[in-house]
Amino acid sequence: MMNPIWLIRFITFLSAFLLFQIELIIGKIFLPNFGGSYLVWGACIVFFQAALLLGYLYAHCVVQWLGIERYRKFHLGFILLPLLFFPGHSLALRYPSSNLPMVIEVFWKLLLTIGPAFFVLSTISIIWQAWLAESHLPERKNPYTLFAVSNLGSFAALLTYPFVFEMVWDLHIQQKIWRISYLIFIALHFAAFKWIRVQPKETSSHNLNTTINKTILWQWLLYSAAGVFIFLSVTNVITSEIAPMPLFWMLPLAIYLLTFVLNFKKNPWCPRWIVNQIPVIMTLGIVFYFVMLQRIIPVPISACILLLLTFMLCMFCQNRLHTTRPVDHQKLTFFYFISSLGSFVGGITATWLVPLISSSYLEYFLGFFLISLAWQIEDMKKWKIRGAVTASILMIILLLPILESTFSKEKYIFSHRNYYGITKVIEQPKVRFLLHGSTIHGGQFLEEQRSFIPLVYYNPKSPTAEILIRDKSLKKIGIIGLGTGALAVYPEKDQHMDFFELDPDVHAITKKYFTFLNKSRASVKHFYGDARLSLEKMDKQNYNLLVVDAFSGDSVPVHLLTTEALSTYRQQILPDGIIVFHVTNRYLDLRYPLLKTAMESGAFVAYKKDIDYISGIFRSDWIAITWDKNQFVKLLTEGKWQTISEKDIVKFRPWTDSYSTLLPCFKFPRQKK
Repeated sequence: MMNPIWLIRFITFLSAFLLFQIELIIGKIFLPNFGGSYLVWGACIVFFQAALLLGYLYAHCVVQWLGIERYRKFHLGFILLPLLFFPGHSLALRYPSSNLPMVIEVFWKLLLTIGPAFFVLSTISIIWQAWLAESHLPERKNPYTLFAVSNLGSFAALLTYPFVFEMVWDLHIQQKIWRISYLIFIALHFAAFKWIRVQPKETSSHNLNTTINKTILWQWLLYSAAGVFIFLSVTNVITSEIAPMPLFWMLPLAIYLLTFVLNFKKNPWCPRWIVNQIPVIMTLGIVFYFVMLQRIIPVPISACILLLLTFMLCMFCQNRLHTTRPVDHQKLTFFYFISSLGSFVGGITATWLVPLISSSYLEYFLGFFLISLAWQIEDMKKWKIRGAVTASILMIILLLPILESTFSKEKYIFSHRNYYGITKVIEQPKVRFLLHGSTIHGGQFLEEQRSFIPLVYYNPKSPTAEILIRDKSLKKIGIIGLGTGALAVYPEKDQHMDFFELDPDVHAITKKYFTFLNKSRASVKHFYGDARLSLEKMDKQNYNLLVVDAFSGDSVPVHLLTTEALSTYRQQILPDGIIVFHVTNRYLDLRYPLLKTAMESGAFVAYKKDIDYISGIFRSDWIAITWDKNQFVKLLTEGKWQTISEKDIVKFRPWTDSYSTLLPCFKFPRQKK
């Protein structure tokens, strides 16, 4: 017969796995419905963090008020509640828009779809720890080991979703697997209720009624917040400044979850040198940040060092949480509530507040500051040494803008941060470039006589520029992705150009530091927000040419490459119109899934490579799609575009709103953009 503790562990693991995976599933569903705006992702982040915090608060309150012996009977009905929503029925893949503000609509949809299931699952780890602590099992002496199991479940969900679930199954099948898993989760609860007894509270040998002093309370808050600050800030730095590689955001989060597993497992593991040498580790972390700005260390080594620092810092935070956890198991639920409150405050501050008040990665240093502050109050007798560390980090935070401008290899004339990242304008001799993170989005000569000549991807000999120069009958042109606005210099007075840009701040930056839009002879309009949603809401625009340029960064908006997206584009162009995709990316080859998707729709597809003839450095990849055979022939004969054999794309599946995966598209970086 199976040991009951393994049943408890499996229930805890499964609940965390389902909790984490439903976040990824609903995020993929929401992308084509609400677009890639940060308001959407920010609203989702706030919802998940708030729901998790409320789940921890709920678990604390019911255990304290009712006791686990009485509550566990109610718990069986509680876990059935989500069946009235999801997973009681499947999630729709398309939602009709309402007149509500986007953030409120996202919240409302989350609340009505996965909200009940998410809330229930968020309570399971704590409830079962309290249940185990009052059980007859010998493992009741250390119920905190279930927290390691819970984080292991989240870790497994994080790794298996892109590498298994997303790659193999579409959203319909993913939902079915999730719903079946939830039914198994319910069945296991009923089995556990019958199998695992609860001892009366007065006979428990662990009811010590120890008090929690304010120092310990502040440590729980600060260390929890610091760990979140560290992994979120490192995620931002790595994916924007070091290697803007899709899926790379997973690594800091995986490390964060893994450090909980290592510290809370049955035999905790944390090298003593990490605890003893935390001032040295923090010093190395701060020094490395400024060394990294000079870009003198190869990218792979920089990424590895930063991830190693993340591991050590998160290990320290989780070790201190484990060390200061309450011995009295009656305080267990309160410990988790305070820790989740710290994580909530850290997450909201890092994702919503810091991008509005700082043009640098301030959250990275705030994580160090909170660690030093918690470390200081942990032992006030050593306040001189520890206080000096805290004061030094605070001084660095105050001087951060000056220090960054001093140590940065890129001497920028402008830097601006918002929810989409850091946008910079840098100058080199005779040339000015626009960068988002470390990705170049266009350039212009500073000399007046050459300032009308676009550089990089839209130079006069680039495939899209050649189309615009060669065919002046293209009266209406749509551009998804503004960049420096370089394409605006090619049309004539009788031509019209619409720009669609997700980040509204890009327009102001482009107008101020680049002159392409000012020099344009065409009639130009700007639309802000997700381009696909904007096009879906518009009447037919009768575009002759639609250029889609939104794929060069780490966060690839796959919803702009699906069958449904192509259908939207086709509705907005004339029967003989052309859609051109700029699919250049350092780490992904997006040509083949796009070609497969386009060919499945009956389109003619052509491909062309380009090298910026001015610099000889910037290579780019282009895909042209049309449903008009004459236009296709013209692309091949006049534009020298090439066809691609269907046998080259046979292994790829068409991308839809229900299925897409980036894994088959990964490539080794061969060029620098």
